[in-house]
Amino acid sequence: MNSNETYVLVGGGYAASRAADCLRLEGFEGRILIISEEEHLPYSRPPLCKKGLLEEIGIERLPLRHADFYARNNIELMLGKPVKTVDRTARRVKLAGEISIDYDKMLLATGGRPRRLPIPGGDLKGVHVIRNYEDMTDLRSELKPGARLVIIGAGYIGLESAAAATSMGVDVTVVELSTRLMSRVVAPVTSEFFARKHLDHGVKLMLHRTAQSFEGKDGRVVSVRLQEGEKVSADLVLVAAGNVPEFRLAADAGLECEGGIVVDDRCRTSDPLIFAAGDCTRHPSVRYGRRIQLESVDNALEQARVAAAAMCGRRDRHAHVPWFWSDQYDLKLQVVGLSDGFDEIVVRGDPDQPGFSVWYLRGQEVLCMETVNNPLEFMQAGRWIGAHAKVDARILRDATTHLDDAVINKPRHESVLARV
Repeated sequence: MNSNETYVLVGGGYAASRAADCLRLEGFEGRILIISEEEHLPYSRPPLCKKGLLEEIGIERLPLRHADFYARNNIELMLGKPVKTVDRTARRVKLAGEISIDYDKMLLATGGRPRRLPIPGGDLKGVHVIRNYEDMTDLRSELKPGARLVIIGAGYIGLESAAAATSMGVDVTVVELSTRLMSRVVAPVTSEFFARKHLDHGVKLMLHRTAQSFEGKDGRVVSVRLQEGEKVSADLVLVAAGNVPEFRLAADAGLECEGGIVVDDRCRTSDPLIFAAGDCTRHPSVRYGRRIQLESVDNALEQARVAAAAMCGRRDRHAHVPWFWSDQYDLKLQVVGLSDGFDEIVVRGDPDQPGFSVWYLRGQEVLCMETVNNPLEFMQAGRWIGAHAKVDARILRDATTHLDDAVINKPRHESVLARV
């Protein structure tokens, strides 16, 4: 199939690696070329702010696929070669060093980059972000028992890093703009549960605070000054203020972008020969009826599969129910679905103990669920959300009842349920 064509995949993460695999599974026999600005094989990033901080993990332990996989499947790799421009008319990408590659179709899987704070002192030594392997090793080298680490941001990356660092004997302070932890992604009851756990482990939480500047001495950070007038001593700082979709390359090429690369439900951009997948995209959610942008391994893998099918002429739709997770201490937070538009929240179980779940409903229909150390209810919620199931909130709230007893409209076809 298309043995004379060249498909170029730009990116070094889950989406590019998965798309290459899926292209071969679809029967594409032409040239596949993965181009990544990083010098490593496409690798897993979630461990960077978790296990990767707790122990020395070599890059050889992180690849999504080892080199022999790419060799066996005749997938070429150009590593350490950032793409500078895309010429859509000539169907050509230009790389650093005046290298040019012609393509027949292309996938953009450029991911995101850490959000930098526009405040003084960001270039001081000891101020870190975590996006790639080198970021992790630089930070890990400074995490010594007794060191004072200030983390800016109480989202997944900030709190996972806090859990890892405090387990190493580091003195951790988390500064968060919101009044609660993970405020964009979980309910107040879940925020309170995780706040208690972090406080129990010795993490200091400074909520509803804003970093004004990083102060230094001899070129190295020594404190964080807050707008509220406080100053927090620091030997090192981790800025974990979220990620920004990386779509500059697409925008410069004239592709439609709106807070991300705009794609349809087959992962096609405004150019029919260019596709996009992963954190860099803004895509339509079939389940929720609006455009969304997600930072999710699951979404990257699913979009890559759909994009590969579309590049091969098949008409698969990206109709997946999104899900997310976060590991903090011995706790696994899992979230399935999107909560926007809910009109009722139901808490099932004891919110002081792992195992509770929080359900977001709209007109009795399940939109989203979050839970801690409760994989069975998480899986059930994913199926219900995909099937537009409605539930009786009174029964759902009672943890002594069987979960299935809460369903009002039993789904007729299991095949429509979301795969999570």
